[in-house]
This record gives sequence, structure tokens and C-alpha cells, in this order.
Amino acid sequence: MKIVDYWDDDQKKLLSYVPDPANPGKMLVETLIDRSMPRGLPANQPEQAWIDIFNEFKTA
Repeated sequence: MKIVDYWDDDQKKLLSYVPDPANPGKMLVETLIDRSMPRGLPANQPEQAWIDIFNEFKTA
């Protein structure tokens, strides 16, 4: 079931489920997803330092 079929026009606009003017045949949300890149771990710190920080965060 595609929930987008049950949204009204305001909901579709809010979540970018509108046609992309720069790319005919695509929705704006699809273009935004294509342009996004996942964030990687910082390369300057050892992984154990991040694990320690996260563990401290969890216990706070």
C-alpha cells in the first residue's frame, strides 16, 4: 500500500512528493534522495574513541 495515495496536497508538498521541475518524470523527493550522501565516520579519531563517547552518552 502506498501511503502517499492517501495524503492530501498539503502533505505531499510538505514531504516533497511533487513533480520535480528540473527532472520531468521524477518526484522532487527522488531527486533529493539521489543527491544525498551517507555520512561516514571521521577518519582522524580511532574507532575506540567514538565507542567510548557513545557508551558515556548512553549512561548519562
